[in-house]
Amino acid sequence: MAPISLHIVGLDCDTPVPNVYAERGTYGDIFEALLRDAAVQTPGVPEVDLEFSSFDCVRGFLPSIEDLDRVDGIIITGSGMIPHHGLVWDVADVEKKRLQLMTMRPGSKHCLNSHKVKLPIPSYIHITNEKTELYTNHPKIHLFGSCFGHQLIAHALFSTPSHPAVVRDPKGWELGVHPITLTPAILSHFGPVLSNHSNPTQLRQQFVHADHVVLHPIPEGFHALGSSEHCALQGLWQRGRVLTYQGHAEFDRFVNGETLKVFSKAAGWEEGYLEEKLVGVEKDDDAVWAAGVMLRFFLESEVREEDEAGWEKVEQAEEEDVMARL
Repeated sequence: MAPISLHIVGLDCDTPVPNVYAERGTYGDIFEALLRDAAVQTPGVPEVDLEFSSFDCVRGFLPSIEDLDRVDGIIITGSGMIPHHGLVWDVADVEKKRLQLMTMRPGSKHCLNSHKVKLPIPSYIHITNEKTELYTNHPKIHLFGSCFGHQLIAHALFSTPSHPAVVRDPKGWELGVHPITLTPAILSHFGPVLSNHSNPTQLRQQFVHADHVVLHPIPEGFHALGSSEHCALQGLWQRGRVLTYQGHAEFDRFVNGETLKVFSKAAGWEEGYLEEKLVGVEKDDDAVWAAGVMLRFFLESEVREEDEAGWEKVEQAEEEDVMARL
């Protein structure tokens, strides 16, 4: 049987910290490497012919309508910015940073290609509107969001002027590796976490976030990914349409460790606090399993009618659990 063609587009919403960029490239590059590993390590995933494209949306580059006609999935990456503030990127600072990084990693795929379409300098609202248009007008495109991407998708689809879906987390930062207790819907559809032998109902992920998504209740047709001790809603899944992680499947010890070191200077963390969190970064995670879920999501179709009745009871149980934790 011929491999299944899968064209994934990465929307890079930020640039990795300098040491990570020099070693691993863009977030799109990091996701590509992870998904290629998962494609050969995930049981039950058919042979796929993966094609990746990246767009530097910080500088205003997004796929054109023509590009979208041949796209199967879109990855919205993490970012140090905040979706609900509606801030714009400072293009001068971004360009200066980009030129500095290009000298460290010449030939990066983040260089602008002729097929990219330059839009006005995007604010988060611009990207959000583009995201909503993708969801509404391109239902065959599977949308995945990581951390900031998770928050951005939730903000785009569910925020209202009086009830923002993304707010500052009163508990503060969630940093390092933490276990997520997966919901019945996720375990039923994607199965146990095979890499977590001690507790296969929990997904261990790297984290670096201080904002979170709050939804009362979980919207119809969506399922909560799970919850950690710190964060009640760790992601969303709508079959064949949306998958989000508050955590970072694409981060490993090196990536998150270097990221925390840079963030600590901007946030003014005390040295002892940073050292404590760096210890947490060194714990084992389940990144390849989480990436395998991403691949299976990109390959799945929308929910079938015969599945809908069975999900109703699961959805009710999920909502009650999430509401109890908020």
